Amino acid sequence: MEAFVYDYSMSFEALEKKIDYACLIARLETKQILEVNDAELFKGKVQVRIQDKGLRKTSIKTVYGEAEYSRHV
Repeated sequence: MEAFVYDYSMSFEALEKKIDYACLIARLETKQILEVNDAELFKGKVQVRIQDKGLRKTSIKTVYGEAEYSRHV
């Protein structure tokens, strides 16, 4: 991380690309966490026999961009 911060020879465009890549990874991790949590919640609701209407795509705005994920309805 220190080399990343103090690399003065890096252009601003290259820095933006690295930051954009880090944000992409953060959005993918957020998607995975939300979908796993939703699956766990749905698994508990199946025992109560709540009707499943399938998955719906939705998104959440974060400081690193909009993270899209699927959740049970």
